[in-house]
Amino acid sequence: MIQEQAISYLLHHKDSSLIISNKLDESFFPSYVSEWRYIKTHFETYGTIPDPETFLASFPAFDLIDVNEPSQYIVDELYKEHQSNNLAATFNRVRKLLLDNKTSEAVELYRKAYEDLAISTPLTTVDILKDTSRYDAYAERVNNFDKYYVRTGFPELDSIIGGWDREEELATIVARPNCGKSWIFYKVVGFSFWTGRLHTERKKTCASCNSEAVEQDRF
Repeated sequence: MIQEQAISYLLHHKDSSLIISNKLDESFFPSYVSEWRYIKTHFETYGTIPDPETFLASFPAFDLIDVNEPSQYIVDELYKEHQSNNLAATFNRVRKLLLDNKTSEAVELYRKAYEDLAISTPLTTVDILKDTSRYDAYAERVNNFDKYYVRTGFPELDSIIGGWDREEELATIVARPNCGKSWIFYKVVGFSFWTGRLHTERKKTCASCNSEAVEQDRF
């Protein structure tokens, strides 16, 4: 049923992302291989999903149905059915090998099937022309700099990286011994502390220093 739903969804909604973004091929449509190939060929040739009338002219016996489910549901169900069919076929082959006393081959077949199953998962895509949440989050961070970032204390560095991300930043300072790594670290922490943007409790910050250490050398 899900195969019929997927084809009907494609024809009604002309949603090419179902083909482009989800790694679907004819193995997902064992009951409708010819129909799938026709849609895929039409899309690759003309850049669009065929109209229902065009499709039905070649497949008059196909029962075109109304589909109100979202595209992600269609994809998820196709993958479930695909995985179920593959597992059933694999178990039958494993059973036959075990009955033939070919244990090593059965184990290898099962291992390979497990690996294939692990990577056979649907993709969750986002239409960035409709879903503006990522841009909205970006705009929020740009317009409220002090809420999300901390200045490094080095204007030249700030002009390049914009400061430290309060939530997701990981900075690694690498150099030979006695080149000033610790000085840079304390300069950054000291600047953050004296501008009131550093929690001095270890459990609230990733900085490996406390207020007493910073106060000894005011930059």
